[in-house]
Amino acid sequence: MGEFTKEKIAFAIGLLAVLFTLTPFLDQYGTTGFDLVGVTFSIYRLYLFMSAVLGLAVYSYGIQFTTERTLRPAVVAGDVFYVVAIVAPALFAALFVIAEAADAAAPIVRSPSFGTLLQNGLSAIAGAGASLAGYLFGKKLDTKEKRAEAAKRELLEVAALRRAEDLFKAGHFDLAVVEAFKALEVASRGIPAAHRPTGRRPRTRDWFQIVSGFMPEDLRPRLEQARRVRNMAAHSVEPVVESTARETLNTVNKVLAILAGDRAKRCPECGSDDLVTEQGSDSGFAWERSRCRNCGFVDLG
Repeated sequence: MGEFTKEKIAFAIGLLAVLFTLTPFLDQYGTTGFDLVGVTFSIYRLYLFMSAVLGLAVYSYGIQFTTERTLRPAVVAGDVFYVVAIVAPALFAALFVIAEAADAAAPIVRSPSFGTLLQNGLSAIAGAGASLAGYLFGKKLDTKEKRAEAAKRELLEVAALRRAEDLFKAGHFDLAVVEAFKALEVASRGIPAAHRPTGRRPRTRDWFQIVSGFMPEDLRPRLEQARRVRNMAAHSVEPVVESTARETLNTVNKVLAILAGDRAKRCPECGSDDLVTEQGSDSGFAWERSRCRNCGFVDLG
């Protein structure tokens, strides 16, 4: 489970705790509410709704504890419930204002149907606004989740490479080769889905083919030879000598450098390589930024 998912669980539980502290006020204010389009909205019902969706969010995120890999359906479900809980109070307040405005306007216009029409129209607008806000908030959560996963992969990749170099220096050439390939497997998970031959997330049996297909033609034979050395080291067919291990580590480092360079050329938001560089000046200061033409992300760094 990623650190960002743990943070989301903490925030969801924190919101639940805040709701529970407000429970004593329900006896006095729970029935306070309004009627809109034939439905009765009350603070007590809002309380129950938010408690339910926050509980479902925590449950969905908690499923991640069953595995080290990211379960996208559970994460998406948790994000949806969390976003709904965040948007619900604002939507409740907006609908309350709409109901009060419609009730106040109906006597002035002296048309019973006008109040209903106004309520329906404004309610639809409020619902659309809440849906848009939820979509944008959910998209932001998904972006932060992907960035957190990428940061975690980079840490695991660097740690595996360091262990490989330490093992090589200690003379454990077989283990050094195996550890280097662990770094390569971790890095393969960062290849955008659109650029994978299989069009899906790498699995245990096909991540190497995905990486190989992503490499230049002249590097693929060296990578295939490195794989054979790794298999030989992993199954203890015969000892790996120092020169062979060094060549394997160099190949892995070359592949990792290509993957890292590709990541630097892609949008951190959507993974697109359709980036353009924009230049200008503001108040006498020159600036330069990268902008993604696919999603509109702007990198000011």
